[in-house]
Amino acid sequence: MTLELEKPIHQRLDLFTKLIGVFLVANGINKIRYSELWAAAFLISLGLLISAIPLYVKIKK
Repeated sequence: MTLELEKPIHQRLDLFTKLIGVFLVANGINKIRYSELWAAAFLISLGLLISAIPLYVKIKK
């Protein structure tokens, strides 16, 4: 059994989606401060979903 490294494009995709996910969650937390709870719930759930996409792709292989 050998350990295979990820391709650079997969590493960049992983990094890019994690950064977007963190940005969306941070904006969602900021919306809570202004009592915009519907926008906060949407942004936080979207951020969590987007940051989980690379994990799903790795498991799917």
